Amino acid sequence: MKESLDPFWKHFMIPGMEHCALSTASASAPWNFGQFWAPPQGLTNDSAHNILWSLVDWVEKGVSPKEIIGTKFVNDDPQLGVDGQRRYCPYPKKSILGRGLDPKKSESWKCV
Repeated sequence: MKESLDPFWKHFMIPGMEHCALSTASASAPWNFGQFWAPPQGLTNDSAHNILWSLVDWVEKGVSPKEIIGTKFVNDDPQLGVDGQRRYCPYPKKSILGRGLDPKKSESWKCV
């Protein structure tokens, strides 16, 4: 079933994101994918970090998202800087933290 949906449908599980933007203040996971703010200075605004650009690349260039990187800001305020990032994968893959690696760095997470 997944293979028949894969060309046009992706589902990304974001553990710890809570329900919606109204509850993100208590969210523990890196939940921001470019949907609210322009990235602070020093952060990239590309299809790996911004869900809208990822969708644009998929529709206009035929490049489907293989992963997306979420960002957690200090106190959920982009002006205070980045608290951490995590790599998320389309279902049925999962984001797995490498043993002994820093959970706040996106490169510590692998799609398995």
